[in-house]
Amino acid sequence: MTIPLAMGVAVYGLAMGVVAPTRDITLVQLLVMDVVVLAGSAQIVAVGLWGTPVPVAAILTSTLIINLRYILLCASLRDVFVGRPLWQKLLGIHLVADENWAVTLAEGRRRGRAVSPGFLLGGGLAILVFWLVGSGAGYLLGGRIPALKRLGLDFAFTAAFIALTRGFWRGRADVAPWLAAGVAAVVSWRLLGGTWYIVIGALVGAAVAAARPGPEPDPQTVTEGDAPGKAPGASPGTAPGVAAPVPAIGPQVADSQVANLQVVKSQVVKSQPIGTEATDVER
Repeated sequence: MTIPLAMGVAVYGLAMGVVAPTRDITLVQLLVMDVVVLAGSAQIVAVGLWGTPVPVAAILTSTLIINLRYILLCASLRDVFVGRPLWQKLLGIHLVADENWAVTLAEGRRRGRAVSPGFLLGGGLAILVFWLVGSGAGYLLGGRIPALKRLGLDFAFTAAFIALTRGFWRGRADVAPWLAAGVAAVVSWRLLGGTWYIVIGALVGAAVAAARPGPEPDPQTVTEGDAPGKAPGASPGTAPGVAAPVPAIGPQVADSQVANLQVVKSQVVKSQPIGTEATDVER
């Protein structure tokens, strides 16, 4: 499920590999960094800043700012690792990339429950393998690779994130936080420069999402059994603890179900045979 996105990772791994020899970085150093760091955008920035002497402070500051987003990404994976031993948590966190993080959350949403750490691990290993292959090939082929910009492949990084973002769209409820994050990112990029816009945009978007009022309950989904003094979900004439028949789905609930199916379909269609995908969506 992660391989299509991992192929895009390999493309911008090529770009980093081509630049590495010009910065006096050996192939072994590059591949070790791929395994130990495994943070594509931060590595690209670090390689671009590399020189003699090595600007340690600038590299540490830039990569720290870029990777601060992993605080939010890993926090959202709490349910995947709850109750797991520490070594599984540390290994899983190390292998978290934007791509397999998004696929993991989307699959959990499709199943209606958190997936196992092994699902996240498999996606992370796919990212790592393609990242190694791409950067290694770029290093070895060097000048024989046409400029990625001429082929339009420099857009692969952006295209991958557009695809990930589209898969998380849930409808009008996302307009305010997404718009706030975008505006904050553009303004901070203009005013501050560097990579601070990544963190500022994420924090502003998260703050707006947290400040939104909760959705109003659909009257058609509230039964008389939910009145004070009665068991939740029970209706008059039913025994305590016995749920009432499921009420008819109201328009708001139907809209949310359609939106959820769209998210499911966008994630499943590329990862399963057509027959299986249709069955999952219909179910």
